[in-house]
Amino acid sequence: MRAGAFVYSRDSRAVMIRWAYDGWGWLLGYRGIPLSSRLIFRFEVWHIMAWSIGAGMMNPRFAALVATKSLDAGDAIVAAIGASIAFANLLAVFWGGWTRHRPKKLMLMLPMGVAAVVIASIWVTPSVPEPALIFCLQIVLCYMCFSAVTTTRAAIWRVNYPRMYRAQVAARFTIWSMSLAIVVVFLAASYLDGVVAIGPPQDRWLSLGLSWLPGAGTAAAYGSVYPLAMFFMLLAAWLFRRVPIRDERDQPALTGIPTLPASFEALVGITGDLVDRSVQPLKAAWGVLRDNTAFRNYMFWQFVSGSATMMIEIPLVLILAERFEVNYLLGGTALVFVPSAATLLVMPYWARWFDRTNVLRFRSGQMSVWVVSRGLLALGVAIRNVPIVLMAVALAGVGGGGGRLAWMLGHMQFARRRDDALYMGIHVSLTGLRGCIMPFVGVWLYRHVVDWHIIWITGLVLLLTVFAFWQMGRTWERGGSAAKQPLPVPAGRGPFGGR
Repeated sequence: MRAGAFVYSRDSRAVMIRWAYDGWGWLLGYRGIPLSSRLIFRFEVWHIMAWSIGAGMMNPRFAALVATKSLDAGDAIVAAIGASIAFANLLAVFWGGWTRHRPKKLMLMLPMGVAAVVIASIWVTPSVPEPALIFCLQIVLCYMCFSAVTTTRAAIWRVNYPRMYRAQVAARFTIWSMSLAIVVVFLAASYLDGVVAIGPPQDRWLSLGLSWLPGAGTAAAYGSVYPLAMFFMLLAAWLFRRVPIRDERDQPALTGIPTLPASFEALVGITGDLVDRSVQPLKAAWGVLRDNTAFRNYMFWQFVSGSATMMIEIPLVLILAERFEVNYLLGGTALVFVPSAATLLVMPYWARWFDRTNVLRFRSGQMSVWVVSRGLLALGVAIRNVPIVLMAVALAGVGGGGGRLAWMLGHMQFARRRDDALYMGIHVSLTGLRGCIMPFVGVWLYRHVVDWHIIWITGLVLLLTVFAFWQMGRTWERGGSAAKQPLPVPAGRGPFGGR
């Protein structure tokens, strides 16, 4: 028995060590990356790292907490900050249309530079009238720029990475992005609190005062934190210049930029041309939704599930600030650190599954995790138990890991290669549409109708979408078309492709 126990323990440790080795090798190396894409991948990793630090500070949930605690923002402004991604995503259909016939590198680098300027302006926000409103506008403007980056990046990944490796590449980028965002938000939260505190309040593992830093712990401290992200946003734009883009040489140059008109008739003609160019993406998007039934159904249930998810995000910020009276660090832990860490741990597993199944089956399984997390969150809020709330947001982060992959890559199952940016633009714009509405609906329901019960009600809506995606997945698989069948995954036994 003892010998058997020893052998079992030794084998278990060997397996754990092997998986840890495979994990680091998968994350830091080229495992799972085809030879033809390795140079592209290496250059893009450095760009993603810089981007993650710059964009990580703009996390809308953390920004909403800043507005609540430092700016005494009202519910409408807090909800608007929570919906900032959505406001910006409404423009994605235009970005998708413009990206189809323009250099993708320029369409990604230019909005990064504009975002850097907006982020730098936050330094003067504490000294202006109505700082909460100005802060809200700055966050929204940043995400307008980010929506262009997101839409263009999806089109670049489509041409740079083969289909059967794409999710694993996206998972690596997401892991780097979220890991660095966690560190950035932790440091920012500590500066805003004026102390680095790790561990439960009654028994701190580490407590380090930051009073020696100028402005640490003051109400205006956020004005000093955000502009630091400007440098990394500019660095991200500069690093992307080295990333090769396949087929970019076949794209026409950026044309059609009008010069100053010589007459009123010329001005009218230029204006009409610009209006026509702006309407064309809308016409193309409507044509896709009209003709592609599978994609239209996918977008409908995405709209339902996304609405239920977005409806709870800002009420959760208010619940933590008002009912649990959290500080910045505990609030950041519940809103950013824990769910992000959970996402990082499970992302390789989601990526492997995504690469060998269709997105409809994948969505059904991924949303099942969200359903369970909503029930656990409702329990934690009902009995005011912080550990249960943290467990619930961790489980939500597990589901979110799959959700991020499906959001970035799911539309590719329905789109032809040349229409990828257009499909992504439709997807992102519909995300923006529901995101512009649901945070306000969620706050209204929380304040005036159902209180914290909104949590489990949204869980029931998500349960409905689980069955809807499962049924659509079955229909897709019975279609019989070879193009609709899941593509084979590279050989390997572990979540990271190792043997």
